[in-house]
Amino acid sequence: MNVFIDTSIFLSFYECSSEDLNELEKLVDYIIDNKILLCLPRQVVQEFHRNRERVIDEAMRELRNPNIPSQFPRMCIDYLEYDMLRQKLREYSEAHNSLMNKLREDIISETLKADLLIAKLFGSTEIIPTGEEVLRKARRRIELGNPPGEVGSICDAVNWETLLNVVPEGQDIFFVSSDRDFQSRHQPKNFHPFLDKEWTQEKNTKLKFFSTLTEAFKPLSLNVILSEYVNKQDAIRELSSSSRFRDTHVAIARLATFGSEFNRDQLNRIIRIVVSNNQVGWIFLDEDVQDFFWQLLDERLGDIYQETLRVFQPWLHETLNTMDANEIDPEVQMRCHEILDLDPCQAPPEPPPDDDIPF
Repeated sequence: MNVFIDTSIFLSFYECSSEDLNELEKLVDYIIDNKILLCLPRQVVQEFHRNRERVIDEAMRELRNPNIPSQFPRMCIDYLEYDMLRQKLREYSEAHNSLMNKLREDIISETLKADLLIAKLFGSTEIIPTGEEVLRKARRRIELGNPPGEVGSICDAVNWETLLNVVPEGQDIFFVSSDRDFQSRHQPKNFHPFLDKEWTQEKNTKLKFFSTLTEAFKPLSLNVILSEYVNKQDAIRELSSSSRFRDTHVAIARLATFGSEFNRDQLNRIIRIVVSNNQVGWIFLDEDVQDFFWQLLDERLGDIYQETLRVFQPWLHETLNTMDANEIDPEVQMRCHEILDLDPCQAPPEPPPDDDIPF
């Protein structure tokens, strides 16, 4: 079975735990045993290496910024707990520095567990070179305005032309990508209709599209089971790409199964999706969305970043103003005003994407 895995999927490996990476390592065995044929364009390999440090840096944000006090009021000095706490903080600081140093070494040497898995995957299959004819067709595709890609971004077009060039006619392909350039605007779970028709006409077969690896494992008959965290990240991406109210309600229902167990970055990402995706924002006051949203924020208003508040508060204020006050549950109004009353200057800043540690 021909399988194409887009760059964004490989990069998501840096979000995985050791247990998940152990499961994903089964893919190497499936490739070696010829149960799947990984179609790996050189363009994907180059995109991966170009974006590796950026993705690792994003994953490292919270670890680089430990939220612990550096100073104590002088009145604390006379208490026994003060000496105990100082000792614990010293131990924590030493362990934190040791961990960061070891991580830095493995990042630079590309020996993180995810790096080792990626190296095995890339080494287990033949990398497809980018020929001049593929480049010519990709440039022509962009010039004509045909998907995927757009002016100034030829990468997706190169990958697509590479697959058209190497996959034999009549053979199926399992296409795994979270890139919106490959998704239908109206049905994100479906492949882009233009590309779907093109593949069918060129190859006389159907392309099977999946936005996550998890979705592809069952139809591929692969015994790979990933953790709740990976499924949680997939669910957030599903909400972000939803373009119909029905899809949004489905995505909210999936997210609700995780309760309030989202980290700070995930929480802020969900809030920003409410603002940026109209299909989510327009049904913000629906019962299921409200139930999930306030469960997410329960006792966690202090986890909302300054930057998130600055876009969310105006949006929330406008949303409330467009509604008849009598139509809004009083408790919902109270909770909304709690957010509107927050001072962005007192909120935690979003950790910077660029730091001295190139995770």
